[in-house]
Amino acid sequence: MAFNTRSRCGSATEFNGGTSDPCIISFPPVRKARGEVRDQYHHAVDLVPTVLDMLGVEAPETIKGHVQSSFDGVSMRESIDDAGVLSRRKRQFYSMLGSRAIWHEGWKAVTTHPTLAGWSHFNDDEWELYNTEVDRAELTIWRPSSQTGFESS
Repeated sequence: MAFNTRSRCGSATEFNGGTSDPCIISFPPVRKARGEVRDQYHHAVDLVPTVLDMLGVEAPETIKGHVQSSFDGVSMRESIDDAGVLSRRKRQFYSMLGSRAIWHEGWKAVTTHPTLAGWSHFNDDEWELYNTEVDRAELTIWRPSSQTGFESS
């Protein structure tokens, strides 16, 4: 529970309380940064590309005759080296038990699908929009406005 303290909801949700976790990286032989915090957006799928990048190892094209799929992740090396650099990750989709979310360049749309509803009535789900660049805790919902496009509430 300490990990999701500042975020909305908890595990098993697509809100940051369920999807945003701290990551501690220690790789002294290669990195100059020590004890610094980074806020760039990354996902768990970025871990393997980061390790391979830091080790200077190319992912094998085949293993025991089986062609390997490309990685969905991107290396976090630039983010580790420079707190001011933008993440190369541009979007991420989440889905669990019918609830969904998509994050795109700082904006996150989330819908909570009632698990008792089963695998139907997805069109009835209501979506919420958050600007996670300025509101990591997802407290301010942005709603459509006929005058300005979107306004916070």
